[in-house]
Amino acid sequence: NMIMEIYYRREEVMKKNVEIARYYKLFKKKAWILILGVVLGGIISGLITSNLIDPIYQAKTTIIIDTKTSTQKDTTYDEYGSDNKTQNQVTEGDINFSSKIAQTYMPILKSRKVIDKVIDKLNLNMSYEYLSQCITTTQVNQGQIIDIEVKTKSPQMSYDIANTLPDVFSSELENLTKFDGVQVIDSAIMPQNQVYPNVQQNKMIGAMLGLAIAILLVLIVDYLDNKLKTPQDVEEYLELPLLGVVIRENSNSLIHKR
Repeated sequence: NMIMEIYYRREEVMKKNVEIARYYKLFKKKAWILILGVVLGGIISGLITSNLIDPIYQAKTTIIIDTKTSTQKDTTYDEYGSDNKTQNQVTEGDINFSSKIAQTYMPILKSRKVIDKVIDKLNLNMSYEYLSQCITTTQVNQGQIIDIEVKTKSPQMSYDIANTLPDVFSSELENLTKFDGVQVIDSAIMPQNQVYPNVQQNKMIGAMLGLAIAILLVLIVDYLDNKLKTPQDVEEYLELPLLGVVIRENSNSLIHKR
């Protein structure tokens, strides 16, 4: 039993090796189809990405909510006319308070009142709902700093909105709450490259998809091909003993001498 089991396992391993070798030869023979699939997939994906999908450009502005800045105008002076530095020192409590203020006031950035004023100021032909979806606000590490990202189809529009929004926000915040501690850390710069779609990445995805389709096509054609091409195919599929092989010589390959 042990010998028979070893024999059958050996036969299975040999069959697997034969299958692997057969598919290797198959794909090697049809390599041009695989290469064509990769090239066509990359080209078609690149053309679709470049011509049918609108590019998106992103501009980013960073602001800080600082309660200490808002109260600096109330600084007291001593009898010699110098400012009282003790009152101007930033403490951990000030930072925590500013962080809570930032979290509280951040929704105002995307409020209808602020967005509508940005639209009017820049004379934009878009609704509040549309522009609101183009704007993303993020509180960095739950602290005082807020990142404002604007994504539109125009680099100029993204740039203008990202630089206008902090000014309108600061003005509205001061009118609503008498708080004027909004400072711009980094103004937006004109975006040079689109952030979506990623042309190179889509080309690679298209090339891989083209390769997968080419492999599938080769396998389907091979599966539908029921011709017996080798002596081993006769023994395997017809289960008949092979007595001999007749070699057919191609007359075109013969060298005729005169």
